[in-house]
Amino acid sequence: MKIQSNKKIPTKKRSFLLRAILATMLLLIISGGTIWAMNMHRNKSNDKLNTTVKNTDPNDNFIDSDNDRTNTNEPPEPEPVYVENPLNGEMMLDSLYNERSSYSPIAITINNHTASRPQYGVTSADIVIESLVESGITRFLEIHWSHPADMVGSLRSLRNYALEWTVGYDAILAHDGWALTDDPRTNAAGNVYNFGVRDLATYGAWRDNVDGRVAPHNEFTSTKKLWERAEQLGWNDFDKAHYTSWKFKDDAPLEDRGSVDTIDINFISGYGYGYDVQWKYNKADNLYYRYTAGVQDKDGATGTPVTASTVIVQYAPHMRSGDDKGRIIITTIGTGEAVIFHDGQAFDGTWEKATRTSRTVFKNMNGTSHEMTRGKIWIEVVSPNWGDVLTSTLGHPSGVQTKF
Repeated sequence: MKIQSNKKIPTKKRSFLLRAILATMLLLIISGGTIWAMNMHRNKSNDKLNTTVKNTDPNDNFIDSDNDRTNTNEPPEPEPVYVENPLNGEMMLDSLYNERSSYSPIAITINNHTASRPQYGVTSADIVIESLVESGITRFLEIHWSHPADMVGSLRSLRNYALEWTVGYDAILAHDGWALTDDPRTNAAGNVYNFGVRDLATYGAWRDNVDGRVAPHNEFTSTKKLWERAEQLGWNDFDKAHYTSWKFKDDAPLEDRGSVDTIDINFISGYGYGYDVQWKYNKADNLYYRYTAGVQDKDGATGTPVTASTVIVQYAPHMRSGDDKGRIIITTIGTGEAVIFHDGQAFDGTWEKATRTSRTVFKNMNGTSHEMTRGKIWIEVVSPNWGDVLTSTLGHPSGVQTKF
């Protein structure tokens, strides 16, 4: 058999073989690339795992993947700081205290005629003094300092004893009219100037027929406007360093609160039912709620009930002036008896006002300053001869504080 050398491969077979070789090479390239990519991914994962270790240095900021919170090392929010209101002991934010420190108190004469109720802005007052005027009607002297009010009223005319209380607060005065007489004991008009009182009278006041009111029961003012005017005149100079502040304490614990639950005040016994006042004590919130002629008093501007943390009955001699208007003279300088109500209890004490310019202070029977409960204070000035005050315990009349 003859062996043939250099045998040629047919063209079709050669083409098939070439394609096979190329396919094999392409498969090897793809496989190698896949293995390389997998190794690269594995290496990156290992690098990431090695670098995501929680930073334990407390001085560094870090993201805690365990709780997904960011520690910014910012200082904690400061605790709010409270300062005592020098008028009624209420604790107020130091920012508000610092803001109000540039303002003087304002004393406003407020109408309490039956046609002037409800009063507007009364719950903004720090202290309210209620006393008789003519014909068995009472009137308020509201002392405003810590809470500005857009609408206060209605305004009424000034009496001399209210002027003497105003001086003790070093307050700016607002009112509509005054008693003008030739008797220095009742001549509020002349004594405003004689006493050097900073008087804004009716500055910024307006008439408003809200609640169907008519003159003279429809005149209102704004403490904001009054303070703006006082600033223009350079009168906002409240000298707290020389201000005689009363002594205050926190609310008594619930278990230590008393059971004197009502205080009934008749400014003229057997007369003027429309002006009889009752304070009802709520043991839960340690506040006294005010009622006049059996109707609960509320602020006309806000609908908020009128309340007090401390109610003081100040017994002061009253006498008729004998003039044609039936004006009253109330003794404001000297000493007298007082009953101080707070925490559901009644405390016998005294009041004292040494001079016309000094502030009335309230003391215990042993002569020490009485500690009142922080918050709004109402002072009811009652004649020991004309009026009477009755208290009750858990709804049962006791009459222990009756003054005929």
